[in-house]
Amino acid sequence: MKKGGWLILGMLVGVVVVAQVFLAGLRFEKLEYLRMVDGDTFWVRNLRDGSEWRVRLWGVDTPGTKECYSDEATKILEKELTTKKIRYERFGYDSYGRILAKVYVDGVNVEELLVATGAAVPYEAFEVHDKLKPSKEYIDSLKKLEEKAKTEKLGVWSDGCDSM
Repeated sequence: MKKGGWLILGMLVGVVVVAQVFLAGLRFEKLEYLRMVDGDTFWVRNLRDGSEWRVRLWGVDTPGTKECYSDEATKILEKELTTKKIRYERFGYDSYGRILAKVYVDGVNVEELLVATGAAVPYEAFEVHDKLKPSKEYIDSLKKLEEKAKTEKLGVWSDGCDSM
């Protein structure tokens, strides 16, 4: 291959690498926590461009307002989000315009933490489009954590709450 061919090939490889880094950045943003909405929804600021977004945890559901353990679930999530490094993996948007995402705080999956502590239950999202549903494998892994929380009577599974 001639010198010009190698140069073009090198430039193409460079463009592909830059595009992959950019696309990964769209899916795994660095975020700053702003405020809570409830136990599975909150506001963040994108540290890349300063925009504010409402994020809904993708694979879990927490007690609704005035349901048993609602305040506690909100406080658990808020404690995890406050002053820590937040990253998320975006899967799309729900009908309310919220970003549906798996959220990680200091590398820990927040959904798994909430289910393991009894603050949330797996949410299979039957009413949303197939492409936005959590995978069966992911829901099954959350259900294992849920069973442990039930056995230990944690959170919504405690004697003080009726199950969700």
